[in-house]
Amino acid sequence: MVMKLRFSVVAIALWVDGFAQQPGTDPNEWVRNAIGNELRAEQQDTSHWKFRWRTQTADGKFEVDDVVETAQGDLKRPLIVNGRQLSPKKSDERMGKMMHDTSALEKSLKDKDDDAAKSQQLLKMFPDAFLFRYGGRNGDLLELHFSPNPKFKPPTHEAQVFHAMVGNYGSTPKGEDSGKSAAISATK
Repeated sequence: MVMKLRFSVVAIALWVDGFAQQPGTDPNEWVRNAIGNELRAEQQDTSHWKFRWRTQTADGKFEVDDVVETAQGDLKRPLIVNGRQLSPKKSDERMGKMMHDTSALEKSLKDKDDDAAKSQQLLKMFPDAFLFRYGGRNGDLLELHFSPNPKFKPPTHEAQVFHAMVGNYGSTPKGEDSGKSAAISATK
């Protein structure tokens, strides 16, 4: 879910340029339109990703996996388990077992679908959960401030945590700032 939200934030940033050129645009309406466009794009997205995933347990041990998304579920090639690096042979053996374990692939696909549904649910709430106001421009940087909308009643625990955020959203036009098109700073 975190990954989808991060990509969604970047996608929203791509719409900032149009907002910046229309100073009379209501920032709340602009965010509502940007979120709607992002949700439609996400529903049509059939891309698959390859990435490295690190998880850490409360006792400090960690695992690192190379992950490849497929239509049947995520394939994970373990590189480090319980803080210890696996040999390439052992890593390949574990991945081979997973490739033939249809229940593990089905579970990973279900988890991914559940995660995407939660992500979309939070994105749909975003325009209603917060009030946005124009923060100004500093050169090419456009800033929007956001704070909880007191009229919004969060329906879930995740939404309550999400709704408690206060922060700033800033973006530069596409292609500048070394490819960094968006920044969000949020507290609590």
